[in-house]
Amino acid sequence: MAADVHHWDDGVFVRQVHVYDAGTSGDVGCDSILKSSKKFVSLQVDRRGAIGAFLKEELTMNNEILYVLLPDFAEHEMVYLAEAVASDEYALKENPKYVNKIVAPTMEPVKSIGGFRMLPDYSFDTMPEDYAALVLVGGFGWTTPIADKVVSIVKHAIENGKIVGAICNASSFMAKHGFLNNIKHTGNGIEQLSSWGGENYTNPDGYVNTQAVSDANIVTANGSATLEFAKELLLLLENDTPERIEMYYQFNKQGFCELFK
Repeated sequence: MAADVHHWDDGVFVRQVHVYDAGTSGDVGCDSILKSSKKFVSLQVDRRGAIGAFLKEELTMNNEILYVLLPDFAEHEMVYLAEAVASDEYALKENPKYVNKIVAPTMEPVKSIGGFRMLPDYSFDTMPEDYAALVLVGGFGWTTPIADKVVSIVKHAIENGKIVGAICNASSFMAKHGFLNNIKHTGNGIEQLSSWGGENYTNPDGYVNTQAVSDANIVTANGSATLEFAKELLLLLENDTPERIEMYYQFNKQGFCELFK
């Protein structure tokens, strides 16, 4: 494969286009990559021969946390998780372990309950198949027909062992489509789960009356449990040490004055 090569006069910089396999740690032959993922990446080579990969999104999908937002989503339900992923207590992380991405029905801005408009990174049609976690953010959109388009997305995630989070009405959506039938779970009360789930919800004994529940890579929570929801997902993701995750939780749960009095 022809490489696009640029030499600066001092020889410091050479830019080459290589074929790169997201599943390996280096270059692979053109034939093998074209038969597999067909992913491309630009590599930079300096005079010392060190290679720095400028990874495109296709190659970092497994580090992405995808937040599914439907119209009239509850923006507060994603804040603590997204913030802990992107920053520490002092500043934005220079090299975060994960990257937050928004998925919406289309690439049009999606509006929250509070009136904020979020620009999606992906639509349902363009979202990647590989990612670290799928987070269903609650809101009023889960009562509308557009939510049915998320069923296959969740099914694919669970079948492929992805971490899945569902909070508030999104947990009831999970019950409606049978995704809670083999796990311990919670949500906006057993009455709502049973009402939404109908005959498809066959696991009321698996309901736990607590803020958030983590079982088999699936985290469910009621609408008031934004912090607990974030904590359980952060632990599954191993976003930080358990001690630091607990510290983040307690700081926001108790508040500065109470924690440091």
